[in-house]
Amino acid sequence: LAVLQGLVIGVGDIIMGVQVVNYPLFLLTIMLTSLVFMLIVYSLTISFGKVGEATAVVIMVLQVAGSGGTFPIQLTPKFFQIINPLLPGFFQKLQPIMPFYPAMNALRETIGGFYGNNYIMYIGALLLHTIIPLLIGLVFRRPIIRFKQELSEKLEETDLIV
Repeated sequence: LAVLQGLVIGVGDIIMGVQVVNYPLFLLTIMLTSLVFMLIVYSLTISFGKVGEATAVVIMVLQVAGSGGTFPIQLTPKFFQIINPLLPGFFQKLQPIMPFYPAMNALRETIGGFYGNNYIMYIGALLLHTIIPLLIGLVFRRPIIRFKQELSEKLEETDLIV
């Protein structure tokens, strides 16, 4: 559903008149971005329940504000300038802290034109952000759920929570 949603949004952008250099890569990038963010939200929600939902919301808010998605990062508050990709120079493009940063820059490449291998680097950096959500959602989900259940049972035994 996330990929379909990305496709609908991309086609809607094109219908609305967004000028794009490469339409197939534009659509592919939007669908891939949607998939990556869905993996993040879903793995947090399925593994941690309500706490995961709240964490996902906070992460998404920080993504938009902290990556320069709304304003150039230099015009945002100091906090967002600090959490903007922290690695200097060349490594900043390879290992950004937040997945919205490479997703946004990959889309910029498909809209404004390609510069060297930047598009491939941004897509690679975006795909790196699927590793932790997949580990949380596929490998660690059951142990996390078991731990949460045991913790809930112990809390109920204490009669602190009704």
